[in-house]
Amino acid sequence: MGIRITRHHYAWIIAATGLLVVMSTLGLARFSYAMILPSMKDGLGLSYTQTGLLATANFVGYSLFTLISGFLAIRYSPRKLISLSLLLISITMVLTGLSQTVEEAILFRFLTGIGSGGSNTPVMGLASVWFGANLRGMALGIMTAGNGIALILTGFLVPEILEIFGDQGWRYSWHAMSAVIITVVIISYLLLRDEPKEKGLEPLRRSSYIPDKAGTSDRSGRSLTNPLKSHILYHLGLVFIVFGFTHPIYATFFTVYLVREIGLSVELAGWLWSTVGAVSTVSGFIWGTVSDKIGRGKSIALVYLSLASSFLLFIGLRNVAGFFLSSILFGLSAFATPTIMAAAAGDYFGSRRATFSLAILNSIFFGAGQMTGPWVAGYIADTIGSFTPAYGISVFVLIAGSALAYLLKTPGEKTPKNHSVCIE
Repeated sequence: MGIRITRHHYAWIIAATGLLVVMSTLGLARFSYAMILPSMKDGLGLSYTQTGLLATANFVGYSLFTLISGFLAIRYSPRKLISLSLLLISITMVLTGLSQTVEEAILFRFLTGIGSGGSNTPVMGLASVWFGANLRGMALGIMTAGNGIALILTGFLVPEILEIFGDQGWRYSWHAMSAVIITVVIISYLLLRDEPKEKGLEPLRRSSYIPDKAGTSDRSGRSLTNPLKSHILYHLGLVFIVFGFTHPIYATFFTVYLVREIGLSVELAGWLWSTVGAVSTVSGFIWGTVSDKIGRGKSIALVYLSLASSFLLFIGLRNVAGFFLSSILFGLSAFATPTIMAAAAGDYFGSRRATFSLAILNSIFFGAGQMTGPWVAGYIADTIGSFTPAYGISVFVLIAGSALAYLLKTPGEKTPKNHSVCIE
C-alpha cells in the first residue's frame, strides 16, 4: 500500500490559510518594499541611507517581536495573535502610504515589522500542532509558498499602479497591499484554529509515527525537553545563522550587481527576479517533503549546496544563461531553510514548544546573520568596488554550513516502507 493522504482533515485548511498569512506577513509586508522603493525614495526625497534605515526598522521590529510572539503564542491564542498582528500590518501599511517625513515612514515600517513578527512565527508553529512530524515539512512547504506568490503579485501589480498614478503611485501601492492583507485578516480569523481538538480531531500523521526521543512529548504534545537547555537548539541556531548571513546578500544586491556591475538592463534583471519568485513557490513544499523523508539535517545540507551553486553561477559564468540558472537554483532553495527549520523545531521540542523554540531561532540566530550579511557585503563593495568577493565568501560560508547541518542528529522515528496517513 502506498501513501494515502486523508483529504478532508481540517489540517489542510490550516495549511492553506497559513499560505495566505505568510504571503501577507512577509511577502507583501516586506518584499513589496523592494518594488515600491524607487518611487517612494523620490516622493519623500530620501537618501539611500534613509531608504536603508526603512528596511532596517522593519527588520528590527520583526526580530524583536518574533521573540515576544513565541511567549504570547504559548500563553494566549495563536489564532487571535495572528489576526491582530495582520490587522496591525494592514493599518501601518496604509499609514506608510500616508507618510510625509522619513521619521514617520521609519516608525510605520518598524510597526509593520512588529506585525510580521507577531504573525509569521505563530502560524509556522500551527503546523507543528496540526501535523505529525512526517507530514510537518510538507505542511510548512505549502505555507511558505505564499512568499513566492507575493513576489509574483507585487511584480505585476506595483508597476501597473505606478504607471497609473505616477508620482503618487507608491502611496497607492502600499494601500493596495493593505487591502489584500485586510482580506487575509478576515480569512485567518474565521478559519484558523489553535488546536485539532477544537474540531474534535487529532493531528494529521502517519500511523507508524514513533515519537522522537530527542524531543520526547507527552500525550498533549508538550515537549519534555527545555529548548534553552538543549544543545540541539544551538546547533540548529548555528546552521540558521548561515542562511541569515548569505541569502540577503544575494537578494539585496541582486539588481545592483546585475545592472551596475554586469551591465544588464533593469527590465532583464526584473525578469530574472520574477523567475526567482515563480520558482520559489514550490521551494518550501519540495524541500519540506524531502526533509520528511531523509531528515532535516541532510535536507538543509543539500539546500546549502544548492545555494552555494547558485552563488557560484552568479559570479562565475557572468552571462544571461548563468544568471538564469542561478535564479532557478536560488528560487528552488530560497525558502527551504525556514521551512525545514520550523519542522525541526517541532520534531526536537514537541508541538507545544515549537513556536517558542522557532522564535528563539528566528530572532537571535537568523536575526544575527541577516543583520550582518548585507552590511558586510556593502562594506566590501564600497571598499573594493565589486560585490563579487561578498558572493564568493558566501559560497564558503554555505559549504561550511552544509557540513554543520549534516552533523545534526535525526530524531528517532521509524517509518516502514508501506504506510498510510491517518487520523490517530
